[in-house]
Amino acid sequence: FNEASPLWLSIAAAIVMIAVTPLAEEIMYRGVLVSVLRHRHGNVLAVLLSAVFFSLLHIHLPAAPALFFVGVLLAVAYIGSGSVLLVTAMHGAFNAVNLGISAILF
Repeated sequence: FNEASPLWLSIAAAIVMIAVTPLAEEIMYRGVLVSVLRHRHGNVLAVLLSAVFFSLLHIHLPAAPALFFVGVLLAVAYIGSGSVLLVTAMHGAFNAVNLGISAILF
């Protein structure tokens, strides 16, 4: 996202960051991983392990603690609601806020 990028490219990247990526990650982490781990190890371990994997996937060590916390919140919301769509919306909102902050600061 910079002045040299075409507007359509910035819009497409924002859509991927706010909608497509969160949907894919939530299906994988909450819909599959949390469900399997809950069945085998219970809620607490499912929440913690899925949050660890979620934070490590992003390969950004300085952000790992914050991403772990977000992963915990998303896993708890998924367990409480049973809805991948709810946690996808939450994840997309988180990404949108971060994208907005990045656009303002950089």
